[in-house]
Amino acid sequence: MFLEPLELSVSGKEHVRSMGHRFVRMLHHHIRNREPGLSNSAIGLRIAKIMILLTATTNLVYMASDNFQLHDVLHIVDFGSWPDDFLKNSFKDSI
Repeated sequence: MFLEPLELSVSGKEHVRSMGHRFVRMLHHHIRNREPGLSNSAIGLRIAKIMILLTATTNLVYMASDNFQLHDVLHIVDFGSWPDDFLKNSFKDSI
């Protein structure tokens, strides 16, 4: 369910795995306390939906961070007026 980073040691990977299991158990316990009438399968389905939502949100955060970093890099580069030069040169070639 949780991806293990490749650069971690064996003990680090085990710690990540145990924290993932603890997180799922805590979610199960929380949902069970909030709605005691839910079956285990309904709780499992709710946890699955939460995990999918967390994955999608994490991916969006990474994409937004990459876009901001790209914007910051492109913002400091002086491109001059290359679109104007490009248009002028392309019209000269076609005449």
